[in-house]
Amino acid sequence: MRLVFGTHVLMARFGGDEFVLCIQNRDQEGVQAQLDKLVRSMCQTFTYGGCSVPLSISLGAVYMTEKVPYEKLFKEADSVLYEVKTRGKNSFEIRKI
Repeated sequence: MRLVFGTHVLMARFGGDEFVLCIQNRDQEGVQAQLDKLVRSMCQTFTYGGCSVPLSISLGAVYMTEKVPYEKLFKEADSVLYEVKTRGKNSFEIRKI
């Protein structure tokens, strides 16, 4: 993720296989291009000890243009993430709030 988003993005592991990224001062199209790049970079096969496992990533993002309470941001991002997972993995969606 750091290779795609650089060092000026706050990244934190939220639990299990979920991460939170706080991206400031970027337009929606720029963020969308970076999310697309991340999805494409993760679409590969990991091989170790003769076993191969396909990798994928599902991303749910929210884009806000005004102040929104922290709880609402997480709830919306989580909702978008599970919509993406329901449709099939290895994709992303951005919801504007």
